[in-house]
Amino acid sequence: MYTITKEELGNRLKKVRLFLSITQTELKDNIGCSQVAISRMESGQGMAYELFIKTLCFYSQYIYIDSLFQEKFQIVSIDGIDGEKGILKSNVNTMAKGMINEAISNYQKSISELSNEISKTFNKGMQQINEELSEKIEKSSNLLSSD
Repeated sequence: MYTITKEELGNRLKKVRLFLSITQTELKDNIGCSQVAISRMESGQGMAYELFIKTLCFYSQYIYIDSLFQEKFQIVSIDGIDGEKGILKSNVNTMAKGMINEAISNYQKSISELSNEISKTFNKGMQQINEELSEKIEKSSNLLSSD
């Protein structure tokens, strides 16, 4: 299980804010807190529960907030603009494409690992068969020589 630190979570929240082209002042006006509180949250120095929940609620209008807590954090490209401030929305198709590409990559890696394991097992089996055949040929040769 992936565990995120307060510093990393604060950094991710800051990246989302910057992606949305929102200043700390604009964010504080939208969620009703002080700019200092936002600065502390984004630096990982302090994260009040109520501020954190309000920030997540605000950002959930524009991004999938569960992505903040995943090991591989990325902000996907945009598909539209919302409101007079030009706040950007996430593109579901881009997110799905990224997930599919990651799944394909994991599948290819698994296939490669399985192929290598099969090759090792096959080669080991062939070596064992060759050794057994060599022993039998040697025994047969010895029997024929002794007659």
